[in-house]
Amino acid sequence: MTQPASRLRWHRETVRRGGRAASFWWCEARGSRPGPEVAILAGQHGMEPTGPAMLAAWLRDLDVSRLRGTIRAAPLANVEALRGGFECEIPPARLKRARALGMMPGACPLRLNRQSCGRNLNRLWPGKGDGTLHERLVEALRRCVVAGASHLVDFHCWSDSGPAGVIGYSDAAIEFGRRFGLPHLHRYPLTDHPGFLSLWAMRAGKTAITVELTPQTRVFRSGAEAGRRGLDNLLRHLGMLPGPERPLPEQFLLEFRRGDFRPMRLPWDALVVPEVEPGGRHEKGARLGRAVKLDDPRIVRVLRAPCDGLLMALPHRAVVSAGQSVLTFYRARKLPPPGGAI
Repeated sequence: MTQPASRLRWHRETVRRGGRAASFWWCEARGSRPGPEVAILAGQHGMEPTGPAMLAAWLRDLDVSRLRGTIRAAPLANVEALRGGFECEIPPARLKRARALGMMPGACPLRLNRQSCGRNLNRLWPGKGDGTLHERLVEALRRCVVAGASHLVDFHCWSDSGPAGVIGYSDAAIEFGRRFGLPHLHRYPLTDHPGFLSLWAMRAGKTAITVELTPQTRVFRSGAEAGRRGLDNLLRHLGMLPGPERPLPEQFLLEFRRGDFRPMRLPWDALVVPEVEPGGRHEKGARLGRAVKLDDPRIVRVLRAPCDGLLMALPHRAVVSAGQSVLTFYRARKLPPPGGAI
């Protein structure tokens, strides 16, 4: 019996409700030999362009003749949100006003709750075929791209204040996600984040991870290359592409248990001067930076690591109000080599 020919085909899906429509393109890359089925999404949020740009280029360069199994991918899941540059799709009149006011791309300019606004695609999984326009969009993404997959990769972007990382909800997800090749892995609690794609997919029996690249609102070469390397490594790990896996870096797991987060706060407004980059591991007492009291520059406090762990985020603004976290520090566990007990 002759083997089926490999192929890559693009499809366009459109959903409608109340006179409005939303569309997305999705791709099916089918190898000539059997293998796993993998779903890849990017662009659920409009201020996270690295995943969409990287994934579209990666699919363009994919040599399907070398592929085993099937890949289904939607690089630009939420086109109108990406067009506007905000997390969710914003009505045109409100978007025009937000831009006129000089609002930078990012979180919702309508100041709606991202958990309940009804427009945030990554809070609506698995979607509803008879629901709102955005619920129908999610249902179509599930039906066309995600439904038959055994493994799922969902690309997002953290802000510039922290390093790239991989999120999972189970041991299987963490073990799969570490093959992406980033130093930081986060196990999220099962009680959090209703409507997240990767949480729904895990509960549906899939091995699912969320990849958080950096930065937001822009595409840097380093972030795009990290995404390409990571995808190649995952597919090699699954036996879908030939070639050896890349060696993994030293990797750490953040589990978000009680006591893992070690807040660093000050009793006064301060100008924060970091002296290390986010993502580095530090021993207790290591110097991380300084804080200058905003209304009295004679007072400068040295900021030190409260325990062994990772500095995971800088403040979004240089000036931090009294009582807020000046630096985000977590206790983290070094992972053993792949295949060992997590």
